[in-house]
Amino acid sequence: MSTIGYINVSLEIWGSILCLVVALCMRIGKNAKTRPSRIFFRVLLFNIIVLVSDAAAWLFKGHTDPASYAGVRISNFLVFACGYLLLAAFTNYLTSYIGGRTAVSRIPLRLVRIMGVVALVCVVISQFNHMFYSFDANNIYHRESLFWLSQVWGIAGMCVNASLLVRYRKSLSRIEHIALSSYIILPVAAMCIQLTVYGIALLNLATTIAILVVFLLVQTEQARLLQEKETELADSRIAVMLSQIQPHFLYNSLTAIRQLCDSDPAGAKEAVAEFSGCLRGNLDALTAKRCIPFEREMEQVKNYLSLEKRRFGSVLQARFDLGATGFLIPPLTVQPVVENAVRHGITQKPGGGTVHISAYEEKDAFVVTVADDGVGIDPAYMEDGKNHVGLENVRKRVEAMCGGRVAVESRRNEGTMVKITIPKGETYAADCGGR
Repeated sequence: MSTIGYINVSLEIWGSILCLVVALCMRIGKNAKTRPSRIFFRVLLFNIIVLVSDAAAWLFKGHTDPASYAGVRISNFLVFACGYLLLAAFTNYLTSYIGGRTAVSRIPLRLVRIMGVVALVCVVISQFNHMFYSFDANNIYHRESLFWLSQVWGIAGMCVNASLLVRYRKSLSRIEHIALSSYIILPVAAMCIQLTVYGIALLNLATTIAILVVFLLVQTEQARLLQEKETELADSRIAVMLSQIQPHFLYNSLTAIRQLCDSDPAGAKEAVAEFSGCLRGNLDALTAKRCIPFEREMEQVKNYLSLEKRRFGSVLQARFDLGATGFLIPPLTVQPVVENAVRHGITQKPGGGTVHISAYEEKDAFVVTVADDGVGIDPAYMEDGKNHVGLENVRKRVEAMCGGRVAVESRRNEGTMVKITIPKGETYAADCGGR
């Protein structure tokens, strides 16, 4: 084997070892079950197969024994075939990664998969008509007249990936964009060089370097974003705590309890228990790091509503339609929404109204709605995030703790509905949405 051959084998073996280490780190990492991580793991596996196969092709080359004869053909076939599978896997990863930030079209992924299937068919055909490559009597690999076509499929796929990055560049940070672009720029440059130069396996080396760059930079960026989310979540908890334990609520509740002490001692005793439950729930929410059972959140809601009904009497009515209860939810998710409905909707309407709390199960999520027939929310109020900090805190906490969504619909003088969607799925089952 030539000096170039030894260099290729050495570099590819080291590259495969590095990819294997990265793959093992991903498998034991805390984000191993996320969809992008599972897809990137497949990217690493395909690249390992390509590297090991190409190293084997160099080792078998030039030997005419039966094992080498079969080995060089199998290994070269795997290099071409798994190279196309690697491209499709990376496109899938890119689509999934960007999809975690915004809605992404699936057309580019389908296009790359179709090109991959066509390329694989061409590789199979090449085993018989040798349009891409052939082997001489000494078992030496040679490029043939249509070798350029085998590279064109890869370049076309990379161009599709480049279009994805250009189209959705605003959804990615600068570091993420650089990292993901490296996987396109480096292999395309290597493929262009390999069209005219044969020797060092530039494409395999460029792909391996790009994969490591993607892993290191993207993981660094993910760690930074996670830290920001944790900080934002901590600030949100404090803001919610302060917004829930407000002087007017404490004063009004204590005043109502004092009045009951003379007229209805038994009712006063119940009101003290409800008031204690509200305070305890708020204090627990300040330190909670994980989701809680939905039933516990409903206890907090019922305690709050019971206290308010003692103040407002028949002006405030409440209905519960809890078709689903066996799931987890971030603490103080429903109660602040109910409080908004009471304070800013029902009690502002002459004659009062009703707050309706429902929970039901969908195929991929649990949904909680809080609807009232109060005065509704003014459009200007909706547009100014400072005016509804309670709802914004709920939205941020639901997104950060379980990847959920909060949607608000309101019509002036007709009422407001807040829809809280808690996803199922293994990604968030440990923190929210699962049992």
